[in-house]
Amino acid sequence: MGRAGSGPETWSGAESVQEDSVDPKRTVDVVGRLVALGTVCPGDDRLHYQIWRDEEVQQGFNAPLPWPTFESWLAFWSAPERPPRRYVGTILRLPEEKPVGFVSLAPAGREPDLAIVLEAGSRGRGLGTEAMRFAADHVVRAFGLPYVVAGAFEHNRASLRMLEKAGFVRAPEEDVTEENRFGPGEVRQLGWRRDRPSSG
Repeated sequence: MGRAGSGPETWSGAESVQEDSVDPKRTVDVVGRLVALGTVCPGDDRLHYQIWRDEEVQQGFNAPLPWPTFESWLAFWSAPERPPRRYVGTILRLPEEKPVGFVSLAPAGREPDLAIVLEAGSRGRGLGTEAMRFAADHVVRAFGLPYVVAGAFEHNRASLRMLEKAGFVRAPEEDVTEENRFGPGEVRQLGWRRDRPSSG
């Protein structure tokens, strides 16, 4: 799902378009059987905020959403002093190309952490697995990375299965323990890694 402290990320446009319409300005990076990965377009921010309002998503990142409105969320995440993500892509459910989630890569200079969020109705159907696999392949090629990492808390069995099916392997050296922001004690995020495929 993402490494500890990843939290929600966004593109800085705040214009609104109908969520379920195909945006003619969107370019598509990767097309698969279930999903495509496309550029983030105006209107996607509202969907991103709605996904982050889901407590299951917040618990998946151990990150409560402190912004009560879309406008306050957008102002924080689009502030000019925030380092930009190297890659943010919109997950488009096929065949209708409906935006249903996002993948993002941590800013340059940080561990190449790949994170994903999906709307509730699109989970458990293989879309996240395909999106993570495609996003990992895309970012290692596009940015010349030797690997990407991802994480999921040990209680989040669906995300752990998704990472394994997407070709990530356990990387215990990437495990992180942190304060549980939703209850007492601590939670442990299990680290996963996917190396760049060898050419040949």
